[in-house]
Amino acid sequence: LNKIYSDNGIGLSVGRLSIGTSDYSAEVYSYDDEPFDVELKHFSIERDKKYIIPMIKEILKIKPDLFLFASPWSPPGWMKTGGNMCGGYMREQYVDCYADYIIKFIKAYAEHGIKISAITPQNEPNAQQSGPMPACIWHPEIEAKFVTTLKRKLQEEQLDVQIWLFDHNFADIERPLWQLKNCEGVDEA
Repeated sequence: LNKIYSDNGIGLSVGRLSIGTSDYSAEVYSYDDEPFDVELKHFSIERDKKYIIPMIKEILKIKPDLFLFASPWSPPGWMKTGGNMCGGYMREQYVDCYADYIIKFIKAYAEHGIKISAITPQNEPNAQQSGPMPACIWHPEIEAKFVTTLKRKLQEEQLDVQIWLFDHNFADIERPLWQLKNCEGVDEA
């Protein structure tokens, strides 16, 4: 960890966490696998307390100002068509509940001294969604509604968390930003 995060090593300053399961997880899970638990009474980060949270705390000892962003590979399966975390579409009726789910995640990690500084709505939104790994397809209007809802709830909760869009590989961007620099309304970054 010192070789990765310390100033004597390569000094990485940004870390990425998955919100629940990812394609590298040993098992597929969400923080609330109880079907139709719209009040999120069964929400729990208990699985993360065994390995993930202790590892993040070790890293934070080395790099206390580590910028952490988090990405979900999938909402809980019961919020999606097909009822499974592998493949399927997000259902509009659960947008508000899913925003609450993300807020609960941010707060639960904060209780362990881990600040989440940014969130992406969906890991690799253009990934082939044929069902072999946790993933979700979002209709653009439903994703826009979710982002708007999440932003409002973050503000209501006074949580200083950025929302980043299009969490995917650079190869999937139609035209690289450098090609757009002369387009109206696009700032040079």
